Amino acid sequence: MEPGGPVRGGSPMKGAASLLGLRKILLPRPSGGKSTDGLAAAAQASLGPVARTEAKRERDLVEFLGRVGLFEEFARQDLVRLARAAHERSYRDGEHIYEQGTPGAALFIVRSGLVEIRHRLVGGEEVPLVSLEPPASFSEDAAMGAQTVRWSSAVARGRNLMACAAPSIR
Repeated sequence: MEPGGPVRGGSPMKGAASLLGLRKILLPRPSGGKSTDGLAAAAQASLGPVARTEAKRERDLVEFLGRVGLFEEFARQDLVRLARAAHERSYRDGEHIYEQGTPGAALFIVRSGLVEIRHRLVGGEEVPLVSLEPPASFSEDAAMGAQTVRWSSAVARGRNLMACAAPSIR
């Protein structure tokens, strides 16, 4: 573990260029510069209004995403779009979120609990590298479309809730 304790909301990806690239990947605009608002209005007309609990969940997620360092410069409308594309999942204590050697496909955000990032040595021993707590993000390279094989494993510590966003969840 890191001597100073868990990392809060940290992200190695900062700067306008990386934010612009992340917005383009996670929040694509329809061709021709049209807004997706018309699609949302059509869906609401077809399916009815969003249930209050779903609307509250979305508001809570938007507020939470605004506290994530990686998204701190995103406009509210971008956070709303990201929240709509995100998938939330709970993990049990000790459950692998992903394992070393597997392809990366999503960005993860610690919403509750802790996540331990580990590296497995040649002999099979797993060495803890860092412990992350909300609102930390990790696996950013996978979300940026980099076709990488994970060099580490992520393991839930305590009961965890993750928000995941991937280029395929648009």
